[in-house]
Amino acid sequence: MSVAEPERVRRGLAGRVGLVLTRPTGAWEVIEAEPAGVGEITRRYVLPLAAIPAVAGVIGAVAFPDILWGVTFATSLVDALVNGAIGYVVTVVSLFLGAWLLNALAPAFDAQRSFPRAFKLTAYSATAVWVAGVLRLFPSVGLLAAILAAIWSLYTLYRGLPRMMRAGEERMLLYFAAWLAGAVLALWLVMAAGIALQGALSGPLSMA
Repeated sequence: MSVAEPERVRRGLAGRVGLVLTRPTGAWEVIEAEPAGVGEITRRYVLPLAAIPAVAGVIGAVAFPDILWGVTFATSLVDALVNGAIGYVVTVVSLFLGAWLLNALAPAFDAQRSFPRAFKLTAYSATAVWVAGVLRLFPSVGLLAAILAAIWSLYTLYRGLPRMMRAGEERMLLYFAAWLAGAVLALWLVMAAGIALQGALSGPLSMA
């Protein structure tokens, strides 16, 4: 698929999702050429798609409570909404941290620094995770779907490193590994903050 493909495929939300999911290498030629900046990508792509797992998680938690050894662990609507909102914020914050880290590490691995390109790479790579988030409607399969989608998203990001960050083949794997280690640590820290905030809010809101 060339850069000259129809505008509706290049820029439309559904077309872009399909492109990234089905062409994890070729999609970056199109993405690199688009003029959209960080703000526009956040508004038109990141925020709508990141809402999928958040909304599905709320519905799934309330409609399909966890059952363990015959015991049902129900989640109140208030708690589900709090969890969904915090998860949504954690997702967006983690995305920006991932892009910052990818950009900061670039010179150490002979790649080119560019936060807009790093943000495009991390944002579009997360597509599979967000789309698979719809399966959080059914908690019993949601975790497996999330793991498989995360693997595909990481592969998509890896395939985009040469074009988006100008990473050379000889150091690309090390670059990816260093970023992944830092991204996992950053995600844990953000999630820990989110869990602490969740605990602080759930009690007072439940009693309101």
